[in-house]
Amino acid sequence: MKTTTAMIIALLAWGIALPLQAHESDKKADVPGFRPPTEYSKAFAQQVESSKIAVFPSIVRTVNPAEGKVTQEYSCASRDIVIEFLGENGLGTAHAESIEFDMSEEAKERGQFALFNHSIRTIGKQLDTYEGDADYILVLDIICIKNSVWGIQCYVLDRKGGNVFSFLLNSHHKALVDAGLKAADASPESMELLIAESTKLAMATLKENVVLERKIAAYKPDPRHVGRYVNQEVATDYIEFKPDGSFVGNKSERPLEGTYAVLPDNAVIITIQGMGNAPIGRMDGDRMLDPDGIAWVKAATIDGFPEATITIIPGTWNSTGPVDKHRRFYELFKVKFQKDAKGNAELLGLLLEEKGYDKYEIADPGFWFPEEEGARKNRAATFGEFVNKLELKTDYALGTEFVFHIEQGIQEVYTVIVNAKGKVVWEDSQKCDETVYDNVDLRITPERLVLATMVTIRLTPVMGLDALPQKELAPEKKKVLEEMRMGESSGGSCPME
Repeated sequence: MKTTTAMIIALLAWGIALPLQAHESDKKADVPGFRPPTEYSKAFAQQVESSKIAVFPSIVRTVNPAEGKVTQEYSCASRDIVIEFLGENGLGTAHAESIEFDMSEEAKERGQFALFNHSIRTIGKQLDTYEGDADYILVLDIICIKNSVWGIQCYVLDRKGGNVFSFLLNSHHKALVDAGLKAADASPESMELLIAESTKLAMATLKENVVLERKIAAYKPDPRHVGRYVNQEVATDYIEFKPDGSFVGNKSERPLEGTYAVLPDNAVIITIQGMGNAPIGRMDGDRMLDPDGIAWVKAATIDGFPEATITIIPGTWNSTGPVDKHRRFYELFKVKFQKDAKGNAELLGLLLEEKGYDKYEIADPGFWFPEEEGARKNRAATFGEFVNKLELKTDYALGTEFVFHIEQGIQEVYTVIVNAKGKVVWEDSQKCDETVYDNVDLRITPERLVLATMVTIRLTPVMGLDALPQKELAPEKKKVLEEMRMGESSGGSCPME
């Protein structure tokens, strides 16, 4: 999965500290540094106890901003602390090497992550002639600004210099900030003490990463954890844990996907390709509490589903913004949407059928949700009153509303389900912006298909659609969806004749 700017923004919203950040944040990540995942991480964590590790002199780089200079030194004392720590903590059999890696070649790109990757490549080139007896290479890189530690980089590599289990620490990480790594002065004695304390922090972080990786590897998806958890303060934010150990989610209008694990202490860890591991909360029964104490509640299946029946009431369109300024356009669009409403309801029905659910009916009368700001606060109850008068033959009724800003486009997709008596049993609001179409070419994919798909995604857990076997659609229905997805149909109706 490609890492995008949108994904980075979403991860920052989760409170995950990334080396790509260029700004400081008051919120520090309580995680064991940033460790980009590799295909060898799991094996290293499981096998490190019986591994041979060659430890090289630690690199100490000191930046003097006033002079614009970087000095590079080496610490055998730091190397020896590493060897002692590994032995005392069952992290392999370590031995000392004397090669001092030349790190003078500057990275072409700026930022710690660029420096981190550049340094791994630089060390890798110099390992070409290394013939020592080791399974892994370990080098510590401590970066100081004057007499303060700016960052720590721990390189755990294979014999050819490939990244295995390397990580970095910076000011975004609580552990480094709490350690307060600053020498009393720039004297050799004070700096030696500073490097020793930095080394101990790096090794404690390495051990924490090994323990975490083992716990993640040991996790087997638990049916009690499977499900969709919805943020109780922001209805559009959710994370869905799947039975195969993967997850999908949405945070601050940004999609995420990866794998998850729930540790023995109920901490929830997600892993995203290229971004590493991060804790996002703690399980508490049928809810997850995030680091800010906000509850993400598991979406329960509505009583009776997926066997229950439902009537889809043709959806409505409402507009916000300077309507009077664009009154003619507004009236024309409103007429068109009313004309297309039943076709849009049929489209939603097709998507439900594609998920294996066919116990729905399409109602003839549509429902226009109230436009006035005050009345909109009670729109679910108003829909319920409307349904109560219909004398439904199904167990439930579903209504949708698409809210557009007259100048800015789609703003919200609102869905509500009531029982046959009109009692509200579920409602959902998806706030939208241009990111809704990040991966959609509207020249090909009709917008109404995008919106209907958004509704279907939210209905899936509450209607128990994941429990249904997918069925092959009838040829004429399958053709409708195929043509829409290929951009061959852009009309307002959903031809089912």
